[in-house]
Formats: sequence, structure tokens, C-alpha cells
Amino acid sequence: MTRSPSRSRTIHLLDVENLCETPLPAEADVRSVRRRYEATVDVDPSDHVVLASSHLAAPHVGFGWDRPGARRVWRSGCDGADMALIGVIWTERVAERFDHVVVASGDGIFAEHVGLLIEAGIQVTVVAVRESLSRRLGFACGGQVEYLRSDPGDEPAISAVAA
Repeated sequence: MTRSPSRSRTIHLLDVENLCETPLPAEADVRSVRRRYEATVDVDPSDHVVLASSHLAAPHVGFGWDRPGARRVWRSGCDGADMALIGVIWTERVAERFDHVVVASGDGIFAEHVGLLIEAGIQVTVVAVRESLSRRLGFACGGQVEYLRSDPGDEPAISAVAA
């Protein structure tokens, strides 16, 4: 299968605990974040999706994010999920393999790595919870930020009013 010239190779690196705003998200929290993420960012079926969390959150992340093909990486401890995603960036040569990297986290630990990806000519978008975006990360990505939308399942139905 050939890739469309207008479609870049994209990888989504998600710090699930950060997006859920808790170190131990419930399965329902993860499902909600998935809906919110997919309402915020276009996730093409050909995109690579990598989810990171601690070992403790792993079962909830695994069952809560039921998108086929999504890969899970686990690392516990201080900044464990962040370090797992940073490991993916560098050990898996993301800059050589992808044209677009979406970092879904507001953690400042990603700022230096985002800056290096941009210097390498990679388009980087940060997706974050508005209140949780570190200033360093927002600055490092050059303002290419999408804020995680509210859960489409929680939004009230809009009814048409006859004029």
C-alpha cells in the first residue's frame, strides 16, 4: 500500500495519566480521554499510537483505550510514563521515521525533546489539558498546541429551534 503524498507519517505519543489528570486512572477515565483526544486531533487509521502509563495503571489503560493497533508502554516511578515515551522518541528513531509527532502531555519534561525534534525538521503538535500545560513545553513547541476538548459524550444535545 502506498502512502498518499499529502498524508504525512504521524505518531501520537500519549501520557495517559497526564491527560486523565491522575496517576491511577479508572477505565472510564481512559475511555473519556480517548473520546476527547479523538475529538481534538485527527487520528488516521495508519497513524502510530503509543500509550504510556505506570504498571499500576496498565490494566485500566489497556482496557480503556480499545483502539486496535495502539501500543502500550509501561514504566513506573517518578516520571515513569514520560520516560517511557522519551525512550520511544530516541531508541525508535522517531525523527527518522515520522514527519509529524503529536506529544499528548502537558509535562515540561518533554520541552527539550520537542525542541530537538523541531530542530530536526519534524512537525510537532502538543495536545494538553489547558490547565496542565507547562510554559516550557508550550514555548518549545512554538505554540503548536491543541487543548484537549471536553468529552463529546458529556455535551448536551443541541436542538433546533424553529424561527
